[in-house]
Amino acid sequence: MEKRRIIVVCKHGLFAQGLSTLLHGREGIEVVGIETDEHRAMESIRKLKPGIVVVERGEECIPIDNLLSHVVRESPGSGIVGLSLGQNEISVYYGQQRQVRRAEDLLDVILRL
Repeated sequence: MEKRRIIVVCKHGLFAQGLSTLLHGREGIEVVGIETDEHRAMESIRKLKPGIVVVERGEECIPIDNLLSHVVRESPGSGIVGLSLGQNEISVYYGQQRQVRRAEDLLDVILRL
């Protein structure tokens, strides 16, 4: 099975590292980058062309609209998963939204993209 290449984009470094640790070593998943800065994230997405971008959503986070349009333009076909800590939700752009109950919910979404 081909691994899903993932970039984690979160303004909060500790949260980004936690997500990376959660995903690291899981079958079918390879974390190819972690970015806490919007401009570096966009550059990494352009260079690495990940299959999935996991991005932290919220008021104090990297603006999701800029990131969404950049991913669509620079890495067509990439899945985008938004995580909202405050609302405890996962959003798959474009279209789905579901409640998060446990870490496995995130893994389930990634593996279905």
